[in-house]
Amino acid sequence: MGNKRNGFTLFFTSLLCVSFLLSACYNPRSQQTNEGLQDLMLSHKGQEREISPEEILELDIFTGNVSPIAKDGEGRRTYEVEGILLEDILQEFLGIPQKDARSISLTAGDGYSIEVEEELLAKEIILAYKIDDQPLGEDEKPFKIVIPDVFEMYWVQNLVRIEIIN
Repeated sequence: MGNKRNGFTLFFTSLLCVSFLLSACYNPRSQQTNEGLQDLMLSHKGQEREISPEEILELDIFTGNVSPIAKDGEGRRTYEVEGILLEDILQEFLGIPQKDARSISLTAGDGYSIEVEEELLAKEIILAYKIDDQPLGEDEKPFKIVIPDVFEMYWVQNLVRIEIIN
């Protein structure tokens, strides 16, 4: 009986150690696979800078609840979003604050483009990689722009280019 108990104790202890090691190595960003995805092009005053999704994911994570403006009187839905703030990206890679832009042009991989005017630039603009605790779909990756309290036409998915207009 003593050998069975010692064997069980050894097995249980080993299992606990493995569980602890695996949880210590867990990184929620590792669930976001961006290998083979197009880099994001930042453009400002004629200068362009290409940054990889992996570089962006090294910045601080933003997590929060956001809602678009409902269209056609539909009920308002709230989404839990995880991503990186555009403000942080602009500061890190271009050295400029978001508030200095007059507008920002956002372009998707399929060519869809929209300009975010100055009054909307006061809002937190998020490059989301998870919505409602789910990674983005293949056609939305690597990032989807999410802006609280605006129409979803500004929520550009498969973001490939951001142009800052001063």
